[in-house]
Amino acid sequence: MAFKSAAIVTEADALVAYARQCDFFQPAISDRPLPPAAPENRKNLNKLIVAEIVPRLKTMHHNLAPADQRPTIGALEITEFGALAVGNDEASVFAYFEKMRALGHSLDSLFLDLLAPTARRLGELWEEDACDFIDVTLGLARLQEVLRIFGCAEASTSCERRQRALIATAPNEAHGFGIEIVANFMRAASWDVALLKGVSIEENVEAVARDWYAIFGVALAAEAGLETVAQLICAARRASRNRFIAVIVGGRVFASNPQLAIQVGADATAPDAPTATLLAKKLLMQQIATGGAASIEDDSA
Repeated sequence: MAFKSAAIVTEADALVAYARQCDFFQPAISDRPLPPAAPENRKNLNKLIVAEIVPRLKTMHHNLAPADQRPTIGALEITEFGALAVGNDEASVFAYFEKMRALGHSLDSLFLDLLAPTARRLGELWEEDACDFIDVTLGLARLQEVLRIFGCAEASTSCERRQRALIATAPNEAHGFGIEIVANFMRAASWDVALLKGVSIEENVEAVARDWYAIFGVALAAEAGLETVAQLICAARRASRNRFIAVIVGGRVFASNPQLAIQVGADATAPDAPTATLLAKKLLMQQIATGGAASIEDDSA
């Protein structure tokens, strides 16, 4: 089939949009060079930075320590945590996670740098026949339980009505731990997120036709599924209750070659959960700017 081209929204685009939304800077009102600042103005600016901007940044990034003080998570921790996940002592999994928090790791860091790589490693061990299906399933179930319990600690309690997303694994792909992490980050940012794992193209299409979503996310692990994902995205756009629905793709395939997102007809690709959350907001803002997101009001009328 002929692949559809798409304009890829980059991570930098999303960060700039987020900065504008947070009023970190405003568009320039003039191209003329500014006159030198008077000493009094410099003094006032310094007061503003100390009194307003620095506390705001500290509040937004309260979990981030200076780079040289921030604890790191490496292969050793991932190996240890994976061994506990498939072991006989379930309590040790939670105890290890709590120990890592006590060492100064934020929840976001643990989700991205410990849970996600551990889940990927379990999948690799299965592919290498170093771990059987039962062990992998048990390990992923325990990781998912950690995510469920600790993810609620920073979840948002309210959602903007148009911040609705459906996130799915590629049809017939069994493991969906990665989309659980993405959903956790998006929910913490006030998104209403539905998940579909390993279902057919038809079931995905029925979901976007039945309910209004601003974002449709698809995760793909194996390159052999590119054609299927392209078919899914094309069918979902045709059937979607939201005519302007935006599509974000992710997973190992797109992380190694982001340009494949263009081939499958997506609007954007994200390498991780925080970037996916920023891109989703950026794409929703584009829908609102063009009047597309108003269709949810029409549907509820």
